[in-house]
Amino acid sequence: MNKSTTLIFITLIALLASCAQAPTATPEPSETATETATATEPPTETATATPDYLATETAEATAKAEAAFVAISEELTDLGLPTEGDLVWVQEEPVEIILTSQNFDGKVEELGSDIVVGDFAMGIDVTWETTTGISGCGIIFRAEKDMERGKQIRFYTSRLSGLPIWFFSLYKYGTWQVDLNINSNAAMRNGQGSTNHYLYIVQGLNTIVYANGTRIATVTLPADLVDGQFGFLTWEDSAESTCTFENGWILEYPNE
Repeated sequence: MNKSTTLIFITLIALLASCAQAPTATPEPSETATETATATEPPTETATATPDYLATETAEATAKAEAAFVAISEELTDLGLPTEGDLVWVQEEPVEIILTSQNFDGKVEELGSDIVVGDFAMGIDVTWETTTGISGCGIIFRAEKDMERGKQIRFYTSRLSGLPIWFFSLYKYGTWQVDLNINSNAAMRNGQGSTNHYLYIVQGLNTIVYANGTRIATVTLPADLVDGQFGFLTWEDSAESTCTFENGWILEYPNE
């Protein structure tokens, strides 16, 4: 092998060795592929129900009214009284009226001008307390719009030792006008801090009152007072008296 041939052969071997050792170039990933690999879909949000507080309150109020109506119907049925009507008021909080000085006409608290009815049944628990002297608690009904000056019927009691007395009176201008009926009944509890459950049935001109399930009073009402508002009162002779009214309700009878 001549020198020239040997040189060519050596050069060829060197080139082949160089190609075998050189690293293979890695292709760059395409931009589209990179974006596909790194993109992450946002997690799907789980739907959450929003509480309907108004609907809940309405449902609870309806349930309470239905339960109250059942109890009222049972009480009226037991006494042989009509039960058909609309329940227009169920008391939620007690009403406490405190009087600290002499006031025979009483301290009055209105039930509310939005409750105006004619014929009705009304039940309520009344607790009376006094430090000394003569005192009593009462209910106002069929009152004209202006409770301070208008006509109204008052059924109120007098807490005397051993003799609980009740009165039906007509009031106007905030003062007594005439007694429609007066009497006493031992069914009324008279002790200090005692509670009486009263039931009033008012239909047309006729009113009947029950105390603790016993019929105690009747009265014929004035013909010009066919409907009206309601209120509560405490009256006092000379000391301090408190009347608490609770568990009240009014069932409006349909007009005949």
